[in-house]
Amino acid sequence: SNLTGKNAKAWLQNLLQRTEAPNEEQLAVLKSVVRRCEYENAVERNSRRRAQEEEPVRAVVQGLPGVGKSRVIKWVCAFFCEVLGWEHGVQFVCLASQNTMAALIGGFTLHSWGSIPIDPQLKARRRQQAWVKPDINPMWRKCERLRWIVIDESSTAAGEIIGALDTN
Repeated sequence: SNLTGKNAKAWLQNLLQRTEAPNEEQLAVLKSVVRRCEYENAVERNSRRRAQEEEPVRAVVQGLPGVGKSRVIKWVCAFFCEVLGWEHGVQFVCLASQNTMAALIGGFTLHSWGSIPIDPQLKARRRQQAWVKPDINPMWRKCERLRWIVIDESSTAAGEIIGALDTN
């Protein structure tokens, strides 16, 4: 990746100069993402450090409606693209449970990206086709280079949908 402490710091400083700058809580989330990316970058560059790898980040950003949670997601995506040179859908993906929420963050629905069929008959047909003509799992291809999954409004997603996404 293109990550250095300098370019991440410069990106954050530039963000703070914008008209719509992050508030203190939003900035704390962004700095947390930057720190984790710096850690992962260091692990990639130092093979001896791989033995000390940490667990994946599982974090929740909560707040009342309208406080800027979706805005934080957009800034995180901008960091991934502008600083790291990542591509949405390749190294990271933004998901939401409903079309309108997914559209607001420029992402996908959990169902569409996660190949979660709504119709039980379609699910059965897909499973049968997979047995008839074995091939590389399409989800494996989607996740081959994936590093971050960001889910907006995860509280609106049914547990079984999150479970299906995890299973897929």
